[in-house]
Amino acid sequence: ELSVSEWAVNDNAFVTRIIRNITEQKDAQNQMILARDEAERANRAKSEFLSAMSHDLRTPLNSILGFSEIIANQSFGAVGNDRYLEYAKDIHGSGAHLLELINDVLDISKIEAGQMFLSSQEVDLIRMIESCLRMIKEQAFRKSIELNTCLDDSSLIMIGDERVLRQVVLNILTNSVKFTPVGGTIEITFASDAEDCAVLQISDTGIGIAASDIPKVMEPFEQVTSVDTRDHQGTGLGLPLSKKLTELHGGTFELESELGVGTVIRLTFPAKTKI
Repeated sequence: ELSVSEWAVNDNAFVTRIIRNITEQKDAQNQMILARDEAERANRAKSEFLSAMSHDLRTPLNSILGFSEIIANQSFGAVGNDRYLEYAKDIHGSGAHLLELINDVLDISKIEAGQMFLSSQEVDLIRMIESCLRMIKEQAFRKSIELNTCLDDSSLIMIGDERVLRQVVLNILTNSVKFTPVGGTIEITFASDAEDCAVLQISDTGIGIAASDIPKVMEPFEQVTSVDTRDHQGTGLGLPLSKKLTELHGGTFELESELGVGTVIRLTFPAKTKI
């Protein structure tokens, strides 16, 4: 049986341990808050740097595109050498591709910095999708890829930023063509669902993505490296950027894929809904 003094000592030790544990937990919590704030500051700094860098790169790149186009079109007279003419076309093509990559980097940095602002206008979704299909038709033809379309006859209108929506659809279609082998198939279906939402589905018979890699390809700047993807390098921004831009419109972005079988991407937009 403990004496009064022994109880007091034990109680003091117990209280001391409780206070020490609370202090340690509080210190750990403060460290987590500091780490979070530091990570947020670093992320904002990165986004601001990417945004500034992208603007600085686009200015001279636009000059390269303009001058190479003038030479390629022989606007001020014949070049006089077919090889130089081909070089000018190659410079313009490479510059256009680089500009697309820079624009993607600029857009993702704007979104992460909370500085992506969308215009608000009526968008005829079927007309917009058809224009995107015309833009990738030649790429599909060169790989003998069959494009099957089933678009709802009715006019589906939503309120959104048409340039951004076009960018989303083009990103997905271009990816499908890029990763679908010669002789493959891409199917595009579009209609309204039971809740009057606009649903666009793009499925292909491409190389597909392993289930374990799907979270990775949905993160900006992440790439899945394999024998099949080695010849298709890029920034890794196409899918994550499309997902973020879809969500900015109040839509949902779903991806299903199986390695060696193909990929299905489903976009659902609230028709006639303001952003």
